Parts: sequence; structure tokens; C-alpha cells
Amino acid sequence: MRTSHLSSLAITFALLAGTSLSQSVRVVATAPGPGVDFIDLQAACDAALEGDIVLVKPGNYSGTRIDGKSLTIVADTPGTVTLTHSFGFANEIVNLAPNQSVRVRGIRFTTSSSLSTVPTPGLRVANCAGSVYIEKSVATSATIQSGTGDGGSGMEISNCRSVILSSSSCFGGNASVVYFPWIPGGVSGSGGHGISVSSSTVHLFDGNAVGGNGHTNDQNPGGNGGDGLLSSSAVQIFASGCSFVGGAGGGSNAMNGGDGGHGIVTSNVASILDCMSSGGAGGLAPIQGAAGASVFGSFVVVPGTARSFSLSSPVREAAVATITAKGLPLENVATLLSDGLGAPLSLLPSSAPLLLSLTAIDGFSVGALDAGGDLSVGVTIPSFVPALQGRAFFLQPVFYDSALTYAVLGPVASLTVLDSAF
Repeated sequence: MRTSHLSSLAITFALLAGTSLSQSVRVVATAPGPGVDFIDLQAACDAALEGDIVLVKPGNYSGTRIDGKSLTIVADTPGTVTLTHSFGFANEIVNLAPNQSVRVRGIRFTTSSSLSTVPTPGLRVANCAGSVYIEKSVATSATIQSGTGDGGSGMEISNCRSVILSSSSCFGGNASVVYFPWIPGGVSGSGGHGISVSSSTVHLFDGNAVGGNGHTNDQNPGGNGGDGLLSSSAVQIFASGCSFVGGAGGGSNAMNGGDGGHGIVTSNVASILDCMSSGGAGGLAPIQGAAGASVFGSFVVVPGTARSFSLSSPVREAAVATITAKGLPLENVATLLSDGLGAPLSLLPSSAPLLLSLTAIDGFSVGALDAGGDLSVGVTIPSFVPALQGRAFFLQPVFYDSALTYAVLGPVASLTVLDSAF
């Protein structure tokens, strides 16, 4: 791994330029102790001021609702923090104003199997005129005995101006069964969708979405599998380097098997770059269910190869953040740096749109990919000025050849830098 001094210099300038916009850091852990501000994540989010950083230590927490407030929620160690939705504790990001944004990194959102009312998503994002960014996270809906027997979506997105999912996974819940006195064997539910999108603009990078399985029934028809991605009246969907898999239909010993879910269902044009999509298998039965389609609906295949880009985050002052990138062999990588997201701008062909705010945007060279198309560079985070507790940035890379015959934009990544006291 190489160390990039130019990258360090660019981040130094960004930190100093943003001193007046420094963000307070709230620390959440499962037990009280030195340096711990809260033992409940919801309480920390409620107390946090606009734009604060909430640093979450490993552990299991109740579901959390972020309502009309800009926050950065980051797991200190990605993949070690779980938020479980139960009665009265929903996992939701809602009601952001146009100038607000929520950034989430390294969190697992799920539902409690004790829920028994309606199919419930692992995470609901709704009614946001601002931007929502979710990275290296997982959203899954547990199998529950709901009133319909249907599984919930892993993530449900509705009425949002801009939602970005990067290196994240969404899993629909498996179906259950609803029993009625007059229907021996009960009615089989359908699997939940990996991601359900309505009236929203969504950009997906390097993730996967898997539909839940339909319920298998001994006496009655099996339930249908859920779709990997279900888009109904979405404004725009762009997916790069993603995998979409429909759930399997439920089987039956006596009647029809359930149909498999589709990989992607879209009622409008979606743009797909270097993605994999497959339908779920039909349920085994005397009359077997139909297999799901890879893609059902209209879509545009964007030519080219998906690029990958990520950073180790959060990182403390004087420590090294690692940038990793993957693309075509020997091509060059530079990155843009901004403290916010902006309206999507399609600037380059066969490319992701520019998703960063153009206000106070900066950039620096990262390096060249090796013969295998890989790059790993260390960036030393500078020491903070005394008044600074933490800052959160977004980076979006540009991949280009030495002759400058092409340039393409890659996925957005986040970087949260913290004072060493945290």
C-alpha cells in the first residue's frame, strides 16, 4: 500500500476550510463508561444538533427514527451495530428538508420476529426532500406472523429526492402463513422485496438486493417469491455493479406452487451498468410455479464496466485512511471531495452521474491501478485544530486512461474523520 501525500494535503485544506462548520460528536455504547454520552441511540439522535456526528460502538440497539434532522450515523466498526425495529421503535429516516441530509455507515437494520401486525421493512426512508446516503449497511426484514403472511421489504423508499446505497445489502423477509377457521392449512404469504422504491430517485452501487421466499403449504397453493428490486413510479434508478435476485416461490403438496420473484421489476426506465439479475425458482408442486424473470419492465443497459471505490472510515486524526479502487488495468484514478451531496448531474457517458455538491468541491489524484485493476493507497489524516471534533466528507472518483480518451465517474464513498479523543 502506498501513502498519498497529495491526498493528505487536500484533506488538510478541507478540514481547515470547514472549521466554522465543525460537527460535534456524540458517542453511543451499550453500557455507561468514560467517553460515552448515551446508551440509547434514539436518545442520542434526539439530543444531537443539526449536522452532528453520532459514533456508535459495537452492540445491539433498539430501532431508531431520524425525523427532519441532518445527522451522520457511523458504526465505529462497520458490521458490529444492529438496530432492531420493535413496537414503538421503528428504523426510519423521514421528513428531511431540501437542505438536510442523513449519512449512515456500517449499520445493520432489522425487524423483531415478535412483530405481528403488518409486513415491516428493516429500514423505511420516506418523504425526504434532502439526501440520504447509506454505505456498508444491511437492511433485512425478519420472518413474522403478520396479518397477511407477507414478508416485509428489506428497505422501503418512498417520496425521496435522492437516496444513495453503496456497498449495502437488502433482504426481503420470508413469508409466513395466515390461518382462517374455514381454510384448512391457511393462506400462504408472499416473500418481501429486497428493495421497494416508489416516487423516488435512487442510485445503487456495488450492493445486492434479494427477495424473500414464498411460504410452502401442504394443503393450499404456495406463496410467491419477493422481487430483488421492485420499482413502482420511481423517478429515476441507476444501478452499477449490483446483484438483484428474486425469492423462490413456495411449494405445495396438493395445489399450485408459488411463482418465483423477479430480479428487477420496473414500471419506468432504469439505467443498469454491469449488474447481475436473476429470477427466483418456481415452487415445486403438482403444478409448478413459474420462474421469475431476470428483469420485468423497461430498462436501459449502460455500456461499460462498473468501478469500485471505498475508504476505511471512521478514522482518527494522525491515523491512516485506506482508499481502495478497482477498475480497468492501469487506468488512473482521481477523486472529487465535497462535504455534501447535490442533485445528480449526468456529465460523462457510460458513467455514474456526478452526485456531489458543487459548493466548495475539491479534488486530488489517487494513483494508477495495477495490472490486475486494483489500487490501495493510504492517506494520513492531519491533526485537528483544537476546536474541531469531527468532519464528514463525500468522495467520488474519476477513472481515466493516460491518453485521456475517456473518463468515467465511479461510486460515492464517505469519510468521517474524528479527533483522537473519540
